[in-house]
Amino acid sequence: MSSLPATPPRDTTLSRRELYAYGAGSAAGNLTDHALTHLANPVYTIILGVSPAWVGTLLTVTRLWDAFSEPLMGAISDNFRSRWGRRRPFILCGGLIAGLSFIALYWFPRGWSPTHYFVYLAALSFMFYSAHTVMNVPFQSLLPEIAPDTSGRNRLAAVATVFMRAVSVFVVWLFSMTQLPIFTDQMQGIRVMSLFVGMAAIGLACWTFLGVRERHQQRIQNQEKYTLLQGVRETFRLTPVYPLLVADILIGIAGNLVNTLGFFLLVYYCMDGDLTKASIYNGLLGTAFLAASVLAVGPATWAIRRFGRRRAFYGCVGAIVVGSLLKWVCYRENDATWVAVPFLFIGPGVCMATMILTAMKADVTDWDELQSGKRREGMIGAVQSWVSKTVNSLNFAFSGFLLVLSGFNVDLGVHQASGVFALVKTLYCLAPIAFSLLAVLAIRRFSIDETVAAQMRRTLEARRGA
Repeated sequence: MSSLPATPPRDTTLSRRELYAYGAGSAAGNLTDHALTHLANPVYTIILGVSPAWVGTLLTVTRLWDAFSEPLMGAISDNFRSRWGRRRPFILCGGLIAGLSFIALYWFPRGWSPTHYFVYLAALSFMFYSAHTVMNVPFQSLLPEIAPDTSGRNRLAAVATVFMRAVSVFVVWLFSMTQLPIFTDQMQGIRVMSLFVGMAAIGLACWTFLGVRERHQQRIQNQEKYTLLQGVRETFRLTPVYPLLVADILIGIAGNLVNTLGFFLLVYYCMDGDLTKASIYNGLLGTAFLAASVLAVGPATWAIRRFGRRRAFYGCVGAIVVGSLLKWVCYRENDATWVAVPFLFIGPGVCMATMILTAMKADVTDWDELQSGKRREGMIGAVQSWVSKTVNSLNFAFSGFLLVLSGFNVDLGVHQASGVFALVKTLYCLAPIAFSLLAVLAIRRFSIDETVAAQMRRTLEARRGA
């Protein structure tokens, strides 16, 4: 078994500068990624006349490309050596290209045909997602490097969640901002807002590049490099990975699978088919979900310190269950007064569960080093993200299938067959509960708790200092 060269113990204290710089990186990736999917459909379909089926298929394919290219980027980043470290150069370069390609997506020439616009969207989308992978995989690898202990990892994950959800609140209203009266027309609004988003993302990536440090940079200079297939194969041999992968997938399904059902219930059951009013309410639901998530970070961090990550995760699932049950009461026929209430529970539940899983994933890299003597944060994080993104991409297809399976017919509008709305509502309430409870069973099998993580750290520090 290969081992890393010993180095003297280093200061592991996390400064505010590092915390906020790491949070900025989380915001950079989330801002452009979510803004692209949020703007692409209305801009390219409604304004430019591209087929919604073409745009939807393209966005699914590009997300799958993003997911499948991540293990390759993980191997490249782990094997890379430079005076600036293994991660920071990619964060800077990837962030710059992603920001510029995002801007270019919405600075298209006027007067083209829908086919030309589709080709333009396809080319720049692949460029954007490739650059996003170059930035995001090394960034995700930073967490276990910046924070060597569970307390620091919990703090980093919490700060990243605040930054990420804060920009998500902004993105929810991005398309509405393009229609503000300060712009001469909507096309000018789209260009100005895309320029703002792209430049902000570049600035956030630069902040991360300048503000973080890689603590293992000197020690891994002589670490043996590995191939892509070798890295993927050895990552899937890490037994602690599997409970986290399963829990991450199940929480993702619980949070996303039934979103389509919820929108159709809102439009045709609660709003009597008023699509315009329902769209405004849908934006308010997203805002409630995200705002509640940000406000829950403080209490969730306290709960993690007080009860441990596993019990805090159970509490998050409890919030998802409560919110899902409240849907049955709050989604009323021709009455949307209370539809935001369930998301005040579901938002914090899903987001804080994801935050806890992020901190737990970092412990797997220590377990890997203990077994193999190698630091492979890039590959481990990339494989986990690859599986999670692939499943989330398929959520869109399965959600539509679930709607059809319920007997819902869009052409009938508010005049659905008897019992259809009740069945859709039942699925909307119970499916998230079932998947989140299965996530509890998965996380119970995760063998690295705070005590084990602390013991691993002591063993690794003793080995490095030997």
